[in-house]
Amino acid sequence: MASVCFYFQVHQPVRLRRFSIFDRGNDYFDEEVNRGLLRKVAEKCYLPANAVLAELIDRYDGRFRVAFSLTGIFLEQCRRHVPELLRSFETLAETGAVEFLSETYYHSLSFLYSRDEFVEQVRLHRELMEDLFDQTPTVFRNTELIYNNELAKAVARLGYSVILCEGGGSFAGLSFAGSAVYAAGRAGSEAAAEELSAVGRYRVSVFESGVGGVAAECGEVRAVDSRGRRGWAGDEPVSGLRDVRGASVVGDGDLRFSA
Repeated sequence: MASVCFYFQVHQPVRLRRFSIFDRGNDYFDEEVNRGLLRKVAEKCYLPANAVLAELIDRYDGRFRVAFSLTGIFLEQCRRHVPELLRSFETLAETGAVEFLSETYYHSLSFLYSRDEFVEQVRLHRELMEDLFDQTPTVFRNTELIYNNELAKAVARLGYSVILCEGGGSFAGLSFAGSAVYAAGRAGSEAAAEELSAVGRYRVSVFESGVGGVAAECGEVRAVDSRGRRGWAGDEPVSGLRDVRGASVVGDGDLRFSA
C-alpha cells in the first residue's frame, strides 16, 4: 500500500495601501485590509483545517502525519492580527506528527536574483521555525516549487537533505511524479504528484512515497520496487518528508538519467 504524505503551503501577501505622491511617511502597508483578510481566511479555512488535522492526528495516535511550509510574512501577520491561528500551528507542532519545512522568508524569487539574499532569507526562515515550533527543518521548498540543479547544490550546502519540486514533468522523457530523485547536490528531490495535487487545491500538494518509480544512485536513475526499498529508509514506505533517504550521488555534475 502506498504511503501518502500531505504537505500544505501557506502564504498571505502583505497588501499595499494607496500611496500617492502627496503622501508622506513610510507606512506603505494597509494594515486594516491585511488584518481583515487574514481574519476572514483564518475563520473560514485555516482554523477549521487545523482543527481537523489535530483531530485526525489524535484519532490515529500520531500515525497520521502532515507537513507545513509557512512563509515568514504569513507568520508575522498571524502574530499581529490572529494570534490564535499561530497557536493552532504551535499546537500541531506539539503533537510530534507535523513537520515544518524551510523556504524563503518572504516567499520570494531571491535565488534567481541574489544568492546572498537567498541564503539570508533561508537563514531567517529556519530560525523562525526553530523559535516557534522547536524544529530545525531538513526539507526545503523553494517558492512556487521552482527547481534547477544549481538550487539543489546550494540547498545541500545549507544542510538540507531533501528539496521539493514539481512532479508533473519529466527529464529525458522519464516521468518522476511520486518518486524521490537524488540530484547532484546530494539533496533528495521529492516530486509532487501533480494530478492528485490539483484535487486538493487551494494550496494543497500531495506526495506519494514508497510507490514504484525512479531514484538516482551514483548520478543515474534506476528503478525502485513497489515498496520503495531503493531510495527510502528501511523496508517500509516513508511516513514523512524528513524520512526520505537514499544513496548519495557520486560526483558534482548535473542530474543525469538512464533508462
